[in-house]
Amino acid sequence: MFWLMENVPAAPVPDAARWSAVLDAWEFGAGQHRRRRFSSNLVLHPVPVADDQRCPDPLPCVTGYEHKGYDRRKAGRALGRRMTLPEVNEAMGLPADFSTPCLKIEFAYQVRGNGVPIPMGRAIAEAVKVAVGMIGSEP
Repeated sequence: MFWLMENVPAAPVPDAARWSAVLDAWEFGAGQHRRRRFSSNLVLHPVPVADDQRCPDPLPCVTGYEHKGYDRRKAGRALGRRMTLPEVNEAMGLPADFSTPCLKIEFAYQVRGNGVPIPMGRAIAEAVKVAVGMIGSEP
């Protein structure tokens, strides 16, 4: 049995963790710099994308507070305004026209801001697949 946790960078590392790292979604192809702590009882080796596959002008870090115009002062291009949902979608690795029609607009922002960017999630999932495939083959 294995487990994987995702949290803010300052989150404590669980005692049972064999691996923990703070990763930036931008390194995995997301359109934003978003740092998250991952911890697991598996030893993971997520593979970043090549430099030429990274967004040269990342958007601001998407947070669950974007709908409130929260001043994040984090890495990313300075917009001087609230991000649009298509921009938030782009930063999270979703299609620009991705919609959640059952949600009020403020919740649509919050749902995206509380998620893991798709490219980062894919890299972690691939690392888990590799690590799980190795279970039982170690001496």
